Amino acid sequence: MLRFYTVMKRTLFTALLSICVISFWISCGNSSETSEVATTQEVNTSLIYGDTSYRFPELSEAAKKEIFQWSVFEDFENELKFINGSNIEALQSGSERLIQHTDSLTKKIPEKLNTQAIVSRLLVVKTHASLLHQEVHKDRFENEEIENHLQTLNRATQNFVEQINGKFAKDQIDLDQQDEEAKELEKQRRLRDSIFQAELRDSEG
Repeated sequence: MLRFYTVMKRTLFTALLSICVISFWISCGNSSETSEVATTQEVNTSLIYGDTSYRFPELSEAAKKEIFQWSVFEDFENELKFINGSNIEALQSGSERLIQHTDSLTKKIPEKLNTQAIVSRLLVVKTHASLLHQEVHKDRFENEEIENHLQTLNRATQNFVEQINGKFAKDQIDLDQQDEEAKELEKQRRLRDSIFQAELRDSEG
């Protein structure tokens, strides 16, 4: 009789242990599914980031002629237009390409544009492109942070283009000043020649 009770106790204990293991396994499975659902809910592909009416800063006519030789600049411009008004998936792929374009820009700067001021502005653009890329690829990204990075990137690009335009505007001012100086020198030369000719006629008379 005692042996019977011992066997029953062991059987009952094994059954209870099995139930606990199964319950734990089911609980873990549900927890995993809940976590997966929660993660999926956070990725809202209908949410649009950036300025949907974004317009790339206007280049001056003189700058456009030089930028034409900087072929990757157009790729950079198109990519920046693309990521403004994009969802998270487009931002993830677009920011990847944007980093590649900014990297190429820093390696292939035309001689006329290779000034400290322009290069420093370009490096700022590259830095903010990298920060945007890091944010959109986080497991748990912040919508507000993405917007902040996009706005900062847009402003950095504005400063970059303004520096390019400013460089050519200054070059034009210097050129105009040189023309004015040349004209003034020519005017003075003619005046001296005129005085010399007058004095020569007086001496001959």
